[in-house]
This record gives sequence, C-alpha cells and structure tokens, in this order.
Amino acid sequence: MMELKNTNMPIITDIKFKKNKKTYEIYVDDEFFIEADAETIYKADIKKGMSKDAKSLESAKTAADANKAYSKALGFISYMDRTEKEVEGYLLKNEFSESAVRNAVEKLKSYNFLNDEEYAVRFVKNKTEFGNQSSRKTYSDLVKKGIRESIAKKTVESHFTKDTEIKVATKEAERLNLKYQKDPYKKKCQKVSQRLAEKGFSFDIISEAVKLLDNAGEESEDFRRKFEKAFDAVVKKYERKGLKDYDLQVKIFQALLSKGYEYDMIKKRINTGWDDINF
Repeated sequence: MMELKNTNMPIITDIKFKKNKKTYEIYVDDEFFIEADAETIYKADIKKGMSKDAKSLESAKTAADANKAYSKALGFISYMDRTEKEVEGYLLKNEFSESAVRNAVEKLKSYNFLNDEEYAVRFVKNKTEFGNQSSRKTYSDLVKKGIRESIAKKTVESHFTKDTEIKVATKEAERLNLKYQKDPYKKKCQKVSQRLAEKGFSFDIISEAVKLLDNAGEESEDFRRKFEKAFDAVVKKYERKGLKDYDLQVKIFQALLSKGYEYDMIKKRINTGWDDINF
C-alpha cells in the first residue's frame, strides 16, 4: 500500500467497484490506496480526479479500516455468542489495527450486539440446564473467555445454587453410570467420581451424586460372565506361577479387588471351589 507524502496534493486517479465484495478500490496517484465501502467514500467526499490532502485521505483510510473491522466482527458473532475478548482476538488475528478493533467493538456494544454481562447469564443458564460441569469450572471458562472476574463470580453465584449443582452432577453421574455399566459397582463409582472431579465438582457434591447410583448391573448375565472371565484369568495367571491354596487365594483377592469387584462376591466364588474352572 502506498505511503502518502504531505509535500504534494495527491490525486484520486481511479475508483473501481468490486462486485463480489460490494466495495471500491481507491487509487491515488495511480497506486492502490485503500478498499472502502460506499459510506466511507461518501463521507470522505472521494471522487475520481479530485485532489485531496494527505490528512483527509489518511482519515478516510482509518474510517475504511474501522468499517471493514466492524463488518468482519458482525460475521463472526452472527452464528455464535461471543465475548468482547473473543471479538478483539479475532480481529487482531485478521490483522486489523488496534484502533479499528476498538472502534468495531465499541460500535457493537452501542447496538448491544456485544454485552459481556448478558453473555455470562446466557452461558451459565445453558450450563445449569443442559451442561455437565460444576460452578467452579463454569466460572473458570467465563474468565478464560474474557469475562471480568467480578461479573463471572456474581453470575455464577446467582444462578448456580448448591441444589442446582447437585442436580447437574447427578444427571452427569447417571450418564456415566450407563457408560460404565459393565464395570463392578465399586470400580464404576470410582470412575464416575473421577470424571466428576475433573469437571470441577467438590467432594460433597460428588458424594451426593454417586450415592444415588445402584449396583443392579451386578445381577446381570453380562456382568456375571465378565466376572467369571476375570476370575478364570487370574487363577490361570497365578497357577502358572506355581501358586496354590492359600497363596493363590490371596492373589485372587488382591487382583479382583483392584479391578473393583466386591470382597463378598470374590469370597463366594472362591468358596465354590475350582472344579468348574478349566485350567
């Protein structure tokens, strides 16, 4: 892009309309100067063959960049809610000047197209109604998106009550319960608890959610077959190592307990003897 010099009065030598973009290419002294929309051209009183001082042309360039940034930002927020920080980052990534970015963001805010407080409310409501994470994780996500800590804290506290958090955690626990339904009850509870902890739920909330899980799955034929397979594999493993009687039973207990099977289930199986096991 050409640089203007204040020593001469630059001349606008050509204006070319770009049909695909609905904008105009402005040429000054036979060199491309800026791409601008009709509004910018009209307000800057730019006409072919006209002489304009460098200051006026630079002002037109600034206005054109600001309008392009605004249009780009409108497209960015048209299909998804965005925060001020996200819009600023997007525009800067597209190499708009800081001034153009600031102007675009302020214009969006003036039309209420950007409103971090309203964004935070919608975000939190979505998490409480359809989400699967804790208030702590929700607060952290808001801050990462550029919402001020004070706004994030106030919004989360006003919409994420303890009862709400228990409800969200329980719903997620039920979903995970189905995912791990083939696991022993103890192991399943451990996995569900770990996943809930990863989502930011506190120990108290996790306890409330997990205690509602049932162990009905351990009565199913699929679970019994899985247990027998695990039991048989452990017996074979340590029998090959020469273990038997008490030493073998100790290893069976240790191996199956580590897999999450209940002590009483293992004991009952051992007490039935080895006759039906194919060594």
